[in-house]
Amino acid sequence: DTFASFDQVPLGSASIGQVHEATLKDGRAVCVKVQYPEASRLFQQDMSTIRTFFNVVAPEQLFMLEALEKQNALELDYMVEANNLVMVTTNMKGHGFMPKEVAVPQPVPELCTKRMLVMEKLPGPKLVDGLRRYGSIVAAKQGKTLEQLEQEARAKIEAGQLPGRYEGPSARSIAIYLAYQRLIDRCLNVPDGVQTFRPSISFHIRSDCD
Repeated sequence: DTFASFDQVPLGSASIGQVHEATLKDGRAVCVKVQYPEASRLFQQDMSTIRTFFNVVAPEQLFMLEALEKQNALELDYMVEANNLVMVTTNMKGHGFMPKEVAVPQPVPELCTKRMLVMEKLPGPKLVDGLRRYGSIVAAKQGKTLEQLEQEARAKIEAGQLPGRYEGPSARSIAIYLAYQRLIDRCLNVPDGVQTFRPSISFHIRSDCD
């Protein structure tokens, strides 16, 4: 009863849901993003399995897993995405980019739930087509074809030149430093998430290879 028409064949699909084209009873063309029924449960199971594995072989990586889990949990809530569309619209209008340069699909709030996102359908090319078009422009400026540019990038990836080598601190060093910060916060009786002033302390963390 909600839609005048609903295309059963999805426009696209991903790991936690898929998108269908539909028409509202008032004639508006919309896209309906529907989450798979088991997506949340399977995600929790996967995280539990990965956490058990990390506890045994890489406990220093648990802080990264926790951040990933929080981010993915947000992605499972389509109301967050609906609110983000509204926020992005406000920001784009405030900076003068919308509607002249940027178009943001607007959600249909009364139809959005945690597992279903209904938003207006905007005409336009697929992201991959837009990227290839931009790549063609970049290649032409270099006197090359897009295929040549792609081959060069592929060769660099295979040779280990792209992306560049990471030279930052190890995950173990980061984990130790975060533990140090939490200890200072507890000593100062400061709630988690509150930024506090800390004196500049310089120290060397030995790695297993030192």
